[in-house]
Amino acid sequence: MKREKKVHIRAFRCISYVVLCLAEFFFFAFLRSYFLLVLAVLLVMWPMASAAGVLYLARKIQADMGSGQGRVCPGDSVLITFRLRNPAWWLSLDAEWDVCFENTFWEEQSVQSVNMPVRLHGEESLILPLQISDLGHFRISGRFLAVRDIMGLIQVRIPLALQEEICVIPSGQPVRPEQTEGYMTGLSETEESTERGSDFAEVSEIREYVPGDRIRDIHWKLSAKKDILMVKERISMAGNEMVLVLNPGGEKKTAGKVLTEAFHLGQAFVEQCVPVRLILWNQRLFGWDENRFSTMEEMEESFCRIYDIPLSMRNNQEWEQHMANCYPYLGAYLLVSAEEGEVQVVLHENA
Repeated sequence: MKREKKVHIRAFRCISYVVLCLAEFFFFAFLRSYFLLVLAVLLVMWPMASAAGVLYLARKIQADMGSGQGRVCPGDSVLITFRLRNPAWWLSLDAEWDVCFENTFWEEQSVQSVNMPVRLHGEESLILPLQISDLGHFRISGRFLAVRDIMGLIQVRIPLALQEEICVIPSGQPVRPEQTEGYMTGLSETEESTERGSDFAEVSEIREYVPGDRIRDIHWKLSAKKDILMVKERISMAGNEMVLVLNPGGEKKTAGKVLTEAFHLGQAFVEQCVPVRLILWNQRLFGWDENRFSTMEEMEESFCRIYDIPLSMRNNQEWEQHMANCYPYLGAYLLVSAEEGEVQVVLHENA
C-alpha cells in the first residue's frame, strides 16, 4: 500500500527567510553590486532546489527499527536501533522519528521524539538504550518520520508501520524446595480426602516410613492414628498437575509482586518435574484463562500470554464463586494473591 505523505510549511522559518530576502533586495537596489545580484538569485533558487530535494528524498528513504530481543527481565537494558537507508543523492540534516512506547498490560504509554540526520546516498543508524523496569508487554511503535529540507523551510511527514514487541518476565530464584514440598503435600491431602485419583499421583499402597522416604509422601492423618509414620506409595507421577490461581489485584505494585511470586513457584515446580496449570481471570471473555506448562520455555510463554489482557481485565470481586462454578472437580488449589499490599500464597479449598 502506498504511503500518503503530508507536507507542512514551517511558517516562522519561511517568514524569517522572506525578511532576509527583502533585506538583500533593499541593499542591491542601492548598491547595485554584482555580488548582491548573484546572492539574490541564489536566495530565490536555493529554496526551490531544497524543497524539490526533500520531496524526492521522501519518496526514496527507507526506515527500519528493531531490537533483536523479544523476551527480557526487569533491570535489563534493551538497545533499540533506528536505521535510515537513503539510496538518493540528496540529504537531510534533520529527520525526526515519532515513537510511542507502550506497556499494554499496565495500559501506560508515552511518546518520544528521536532525531537523526539522513546520510547522502548511504545509511545512518542510531542506537537508543531503553532501561526496562516493569513487567508487562512493551510495544514500541515507529508511527511517523518527519524529514526536513536542508533549509528547514518545509517538512514531509511519512507514515510508518514499524513495531517492536518485548515481553518482560520476572527474574530471580525459585522458592525453596521444602516450601513447594509442603504445598504439594497439603494439596495431596485435600484432594485425597475428596476423590481418589485427583492427586499428583495414584496411591498404590500405604506402608511404614523408611529412612529416605520423602516428607511429602507421609500420610499424616493415618500416622496420627497409629502413632507411627506411614507413607503413601505413588505411581503415575506425571498424570496430574499443580493448579496455580492468580488474583493480582488492581494496584500495579502488588500485582507485579503476585506475578513474580507465581513465576518463582512455577519455576520451582518445573524443576521438580511437576506440571503446572496457571489460571487467571479474563473479564473480556468473562471466564478463566488457562495456561499449562512443564518446562521453563513453556512457562515463560505462558506468562507472556498473561500480558495479552490488561491488568484492569484480570480481576473479579467474585472470583471465588466463579472458581467453584467453573471447576467443581477441584478440591483445592494454590492461590497467589495480594492482601494489604503483601503477597499471600495459601492452599485454598474450592468451595
